[in-house]
Amino acid sequence: MSLRITCRSVPLLSLLLCMSASGDIGGGSGRVKTPYTPGKPVLVAEVARIKNISTRTRLLRDVPSEGTHVTGAGKDVGLAFVKGEKVAGNPSFIFKGTTEDGAKASIDFSELLSLSVVQREDVRVLLEVVQFPIITPEELISSKPTYSDLFEHNRKTVRMWVATRSAGKDLCLVGKDENKRYRVIAKINQLSTNTKVDLDYGTFVFGDINLPAIWWATESVTRDTKYPYRVVVKARASNPRS
Repeated sequence: MSLRITCRSVPLLSLLLCMSASGDIGGGSGRVKTPYTPGKPVLVAEVARIKNISTRTRLLRDVPSEGTHVTGAGKDVGLAFVKGEKVAGNPSFIFKGTTEDGAKASIDFSELLSLSVVQREDVRVLLEVVQFPIITPEELISSKPTYSDLFEHNRKTVRMWVATRSAGKDLCLVGKDENKRYRVIAKINQLSTNTKVDLDYGTFVFGDINLPAIWWATESVTRDTKYPYRVVVKARASNPRS
């Protein structure tokens, strides 16, 4: 039996994506993951809107903490100062701290590619953060970069000291559980040192479809064969009759 894939057209300021439920992320061949309609102009306002959504919908998988073999995971990941295990209030979606030379640093979760703990002290940690892509929605639309351009010229590694204690509470990575309530994924000061934690992109719902919140995945970017976020559809092999 041949595999048929059908796409349902849904308007959203020119947003559209046909995605397979069995797809996963990988480079090379495969339909690109993008929230934008191929062949149609993308407005700066659209990019800014999805960038804002991306900030609040990042994913974490396999987050390692010191002293345990159990890794944490979660969706809609943010930061919160937590006492015990109960997350109260809304999380923050910005890493704030100071660089090694004392300058203030602030990195939005929509531009957070990965992080790792380099050094740990009593009430702070030194994080190594990879920021990507460092580009505004206006620049993205006007310059029309390829993925290779973005990755080569709009990415940097930042080392920043981040406070991990405040009013008796610990700074934690938090994410939503199956009941859409925030829970602790890991305490920042307990993350395994020199172990990279990669962030992935979540989705947002429009109508009856999920769109990936990869805000910078415009057509000039996704045309690049090195663009890594793709839907890989695998057909099931039929069993031969005995």
